[in-house]
Amino acid sequence: MDFNTILSINQTIHNAGAALFSAGPFYFLLLLSKGRVIGGDFSPKRALVIEDLFGALLSVWIVFIVLQGLSGAAFGLLSIVYEGSIPEVSAIAMTALIIKVLAAAGAFFISVYLKIKVAPVLRAFLTETNPNAGSGEGKISGYLALSKHRGNLIWVLMFLGAIALTGAAFLRWNL
Repeated sequence: MDFNTILSINQTIHNAGAALFSAGPFYFLLLLSKGRVIGGDFSPKRALVIEDLFGALLSVWIVFIVLQGLSGAAFGLLSIVYEGSIPEVSAIAMTALIIKVLAAAGAFFISVYLKIKVAPVLRAFLTETNPNAGSGEGKISGYLALSKHRGNLIWVLMFLGAIALTGAAFLRWNL
Protein backbone atom coordinates (compact mmCIF):
# COMPACT_ATOMS: atom_id res chain seq x y z
CA MET A 1 0.00 0.00 0.00
CA ASP A 2 1.25 3.46 -0.78
CA PHE A 3 1.75 6.19 1.81
CA ASN A 4 -1.28 8.26 0.77
CA THR A 5 -3.63 5.27 0.99
CA ILE A 6 -2.41 4.41 4.48
CA LEU A 7 -2.74 8.05 5.55
CA SER A 8 -6.29 8.12 4.12
CA ILE A 9 -7.27 5.03 6.10
CA ASN A 10 -5.76 6.51 9.26
CA GLN A 11 -7.53 9.83 8.57
CA THR A 12 -10.86 8.00 8.22
CA ILE A 13 -10.35 6.32 11.59
CA HIS A 14 -9.28 9.62 13.12
CA ASN A 15 -12.33 11.45 11.71
CA ALA A 16 -14.71 8.79 13.02
CA GLY A 17 -13.08 9.18 16.43
CA ALA A 18 -13.49 12.96 16.25
CA ALA A 19 -17.18 12.61 15.49
CA LEU A 20 -17.69 10.26 18.44
CA PHE A 21 -15.51 12.42 20.68
CA SER A 22 -17.70 15.43 19.94
CA ALA A 23 -21.09 13.75 19.91
CA GLY A 24 -20.59 11.46 22.92
CA PRO A 25 -21.22 14.05 25.66
CA PHE A 26 -24.32 15.35 23.86
CA TYR A 27 -25.82 11.87 23.79
CA PHE A 28 -24.80 11.28 27.41
CA LEU A 29 -26.77 14.37 28.42
CA LEU A 30 -29.70 13.30 26.28
CA LEU A 31 -29.71 9.83 27.83
CA LEU A 32 -29.44 11.16 31.37
CA SER A 33 -32.12 13.79 30.88
CA LYS A 34 -34.64 11.13 29.87
CA GLY A 35 -36.17 8.40 31.88
CA ARG A 36 -35.33 8.99 35.53
CA VAL A 37 -38.41 11.06 36.15
CA ILE A 38 -41.72 9.78 34.82
CA GLY A 39 -44.71 12.06 35.22
CA GLY A 40 -42.86 14.11 37.84
CA ASP A 41 -42.02 11.11 40.03
CA PHE A 42 -38.52 9.76 40.53
CA SER A 43 -38.20 6.15 39.39
CA PRO A 44 -35.21 4.39 41.04
CA LYS A 45 -35.77 1.24 38.98
CA ARG A 46 -35.64 3.12 35.71
CA ALA A 47 -32.74 5.26 36.96
CA LEU A 48 -30.77 2.08 37.64
CA VAL A 49 -31.27 0.94 34.04
CA ILE A 50 -30.13 4.38 32.83
CA GLU A 51 -27.06 4.22 35.12
CA ASP A 52 -26.10 0.80 33.78
CA LEU A 53 -26.49 1.99 30.19
CA PHE A 54 -24.53 5.16 30.93
CA GLY A 55 -21.70 3.12 32.46
CA ALA A 56 -21.49 0.86 29.42
CA LEU A 57 -21.57 3.76 26.96
CA LEU A 58 -18.97 5.65 28.97
CA SER A 59 -16.64 2.64 28.78
CA VAL A 60 -17.03 2.49 25.01
CA TRP A 61 -16.45 6.25 24.77
CA ILE A 62 -13.23 6.00 26.79
CA VAL A 63 -11.98 3.33 24.37
CA PHE A 64 -12.74 5.67 21.47
CA ILE A 65 -10.80 8.51 23.13
CA VAL A 66 -7.81 6.16 23.36
CA LEU A 67 -8.23 5.10 19.71
CA GLN A 68 -8.46 8.77 18.75
CA GLY A 69 -5.13 9.42 20.46
CA LEU A 70 -3.51 6.39 18.86
CA SER A 71 -4.69 7.30 15.37
CA GLY A 72 -3.42 10.85 15.91
CA ALA A 73 -0.01 9.57 16.98
CA ALA A 74 -0.03 7.25 13.96
CA PHE A 75 0.19 10.29 11.66
CA GLY A 76 3.61 11.12 13.06
CA LEU A 77 4.73 7.50 13.10
CA LEU A 78 3.64 6.94 9.51
CA SER A 79 5.56 10.04 8.43
CA ILE A 80 8.70 8.75 10.14
CA VAL A 81 8.33 5.27 8.61
CA TYR A 82 7.51 6.38 5.07
CA GLU A 83 9.30 9.73 4.78
CA GLY A 84 12.05 9.49 7.38
CA SER A 85 10.90 12.41 9.52
CA ILE A 86 7.93 14.23 10.96
CA PRO A 87 6.74 16.98 8.62
CA GLU A 88 7.61 20.55 9.47
CA VAL A 89 4.64 22.39 10.92
CA SER A 90 4.01 26.05 11.56
CA ALA A 91 3.86 27.50 15.05
CA ILE A 92 0.08 27.85 14.70
CA ALA A 93 -0.27 24.18 13.75
CA MET A 94 1.94 23.07 16.65
CA THR A 95 -0.05 25.21 19.10
CA ALA A 96 -3.30 23.80 17.71
CA LEU A 97 -1.96 20.25 18.07
CA ILE A 98 -0.95 20.87 21.69
CA ILE A 99 -4.37 22.37 22.50
CA LYS A 100 -6.10 19.44 20.79
CA VAL A 101 -4.03 16.86 22.69
CA LEU A 102 -4.59 18.64 26.03
CA ALA A 103 -8.35 18.80 25.42
CA ALA A 104 -8.45 15.09 24.60
CA ALA A 105 -6.31 14.22 27.63
CA GLY A 106 -8.56 16.31 29.87
CA ALA A 107 -11.63 14.56 28.47
CA PHE A 108 -9.99 11.18 29.03
CA PHE A 109 -9.19 11.91 32.68
CA ILE A 110 -12.64 13.36 33.40
CA SER A 111 -14.23 10.31 31.75
CA VAL A 112 -12.13 7.89 33.80
CA TYR A 113 -13.06 9.86 36.95
CA LEU A 114 -16.75 9.56 36.01
CA LYS A 115 -16.36 5.83 35.37
CA ILE A 116 -14.32 4.95 38.46
CA LYS A 117 -15.51 7.42 41.10
CA VAL A 118 -18.92 8.86 40.19
CA ALA A 119 -20.80 6.10 38.36
CA PRO A 120 -20.36 3.44 41.09
CA VAL A 121 -21.59 5.83 43.80
CA LEU A 122 -24.62 6.83 41.73
CA ARG A 123 -25.44 3.18 41.14
CA ALA A 124 -24.99 2.45 44.84
CA PHE A 125 -27.51 5.19 45.70
CA LEU A 126 -30.07 3.21 43.72
CA THR A 127 -29.33 -0.12 45.35
CA GLU A 128 -28.91 -1.25 48.93
CA THR A 129 -25.11 -1.40 48.65
CA ASN A 130 -24.48 2.16 49.84
CA PRO A 131 -24.65 2.36 53.67
CA ASN A 132 -24.14 6.14 53.59
CA ALA A 133 -26.96 6.81 51.14
CA GLY A 134 -29.63 7.04 53.81
CA SER A 135 -33.16 6.24 52.85
CA GLY A 136 -36.20 7.81 51.27
CA GLU A 137 -35.92 11.48 50.37
CA GLY A 138 -32.31 11.72 51.63
CA LYS A 139 -31.24 8.93 49.33
CA ILE A 140 -32.99 10.48 46.34
CA SER A 141 -31.62 13.97 47.04
CA GLY A 142 -28.08 12.55 47.36
CA TYR A 143 -28.48 10.77 44.07
CA LEU A 144 -29.85 13.87 42.34
CA ALA A 145 -27.06 16.09 43.74
CA LEU A 146 -24.34 13.76 42.48
CA SER A 147 -26.20 13.43 39.16
CA LYS A 148 -26.06 17.20 38.81
CA HIS A 149 -22.30 17.13 39.45
CA ARG A 150 -21.95 14.48 36.74
CA GLY A 151 -24.05 16.57 34.36
CA ASN A 152 -21.76 19.55 34.93
CA LEU A 153 -18.72 17.39 34.12
CA ILE A 154 -20.40 16.18 30.94
CA TRP A 155 -20.88 19.81 29.89
CA VAL A 156 -17.13 20.23 30.42
CA LEU A 157 -16.60 17.21 28.15
CA MET A 158 -18.72 18.91 25.47
CA PHE A 159 -16.63 22.07 25.82
CA LEU A 160 -13.41 20.06 25.54
CA GLY A 161 -14.77 18.37 22.40
CA ALA A 162 -15.43 21.79 20.84
CA ILE A 163 -11.92 22.92 21.75
CA ALA A 164 -10.40 19.78 20.23
CA LEU A 165 -12.37 20.21 16.99
CA THR A 166 -11.35 23.86 16.78
CA GLY A 167 -7.73 22.82 17.29
CA ALA A 168 -8.14 20.23 14.54
CA ALA A 169 -9.39 22.87 12.11
CA PHE A 170 -6.42 25.15 12.82
CA LEU A 171 -4.06 22.20 12.60
CA ARG A 172 -5.51 21.06 9.27
CA TRP A 173 -5.27 24.43 7.56
CA ASN A 174 -1.91 25.51 9.01
CA LEU A 175 0.25 22.47 8.26
